[in-house]
Amino acid sequence: MGDESWYYLDRNGLRQGPLPRVGIAEALRRGNLGADGKVQRDGDASWLPLSWAGFATADQITERLPGVAVVAKAERKPRSARDIVHASLLRRGAARFIDLLLLGAPFALFAALWLVPADQAPNVIPIRLLFDLGKLALVFVFVAMPLYQTVFLGSASQATPGKRALGIKVTDMDGEAIGFGRALGRSLAEMASWAVLAAGFFIVPFTVRRQALHDLLADTLVVDRWAYTDSPQLQLRSPPPLQVAFVGLLVVALVASLKLYGVASDALQALVARSQVFIAWAEVSDDQKAVAEFWSNRGEFPADSASAGVVAREIPQSHPFATASIDHGLVVVTFDDRAVARLRGRRLVLRAIPGATSIHFICGSEVGTNLDVEDQPVACRH
Repeated sequence: MGDESWYYLDRNGLRQGPLPRVGIAEALRRGNLGADGKVQRDGDASWLPLSWAGFATADQITERLPGVAVVAKAERKPRSARDIVHASLLRRGAARFIDLLLLGAPFALFAALWLVPADQAPNVIPIRLLFDLGKLALVFVFVAMPLYQTVFLGSASQATPGKRALGIKVTDMDGEAIGFGRALGRSLAEMASWAVLAAGFFIVPFTVRRQALHDLLADTLVVDRWAYTDSPQLQLRSPPPLQVAFVGLLVVALVASLKLYGVASDALQALVARSQVFIAWAEVSDDQKAVAEFWSNRGEFPADSASAGVVAREIPQSHPFATASIDHGLVVVTFDDRAVARLRGRRLVLRAIPGATSIHFICGSEVGTNLDVEDQPVACRH
């Protein structure tokens, strides 16, 4: 038994060893291993609390081994269930952001290299590509992310890389490691937090122990890495630098989103405006033909729609304009409140220009309420 080799988890969750049993006691004496630490015998797969490693209590390890000073109980601060720093929503959010970057990067690289064709036009998105990206997103959300969290949260570190970077870990309600089974259950329970439009995450500030919905379902806590240890005084009670950086990034992203929303809104309105103008332009195609025939037969332009032989018609409610008329060779469409804001009260004026053998129409500019050039049909710009 004295020749056995052992490993232990230090206060950073890193595996140390192999060491003889006397080495475990020395780690305790030096403070590298807490009284609540875990050890692993060389060749075994499981980690055991010190009290299960062949001794009734952690103190007996030092008391029974020769050549090692006895560590008095008073020198080690016992774990306190009262002095616990629970991770805030922002601290958890910063950790999640890092995890998404780490896990999402390979997926993004895969999509860029294998899903998007090399000759893909930047302004064309084929339906098949959208389906492939959708399937990849489902794999990411329902397979990759749960496995990622299960592996890391069920390990001895009790934290994903993002959580470790923010100095937090996941425990059960008694501060113990949750193991792979509960880690998997917690990861699957996250779907419930997402299912309510992510509201399951935002209840964190309003619960006693800052638990998200999936924490409540899985009976888990997210706490500072030094919580439930013999050194609770090392818990970080102010926002860590990465959390501050994350908040700054959120502010920048919010400002950028508002600006992009304004740009996107203008672009969308411009797109809708052009489609409505096209509808109006197509609607008065018969008016243009009537003007051309009148000129061909008489050598002059009709004074109005009746002169051109165009019967008065009722404009459908689905159309974005109120009137369409002919005025001495001008075909005029007036937009009303059914059109987008940039078109309301404006007119599409098509002016007939006689040619050697035919007449063509250009967008006139005589009327001050004419459309802006970018909203005019391309076919009639001049």
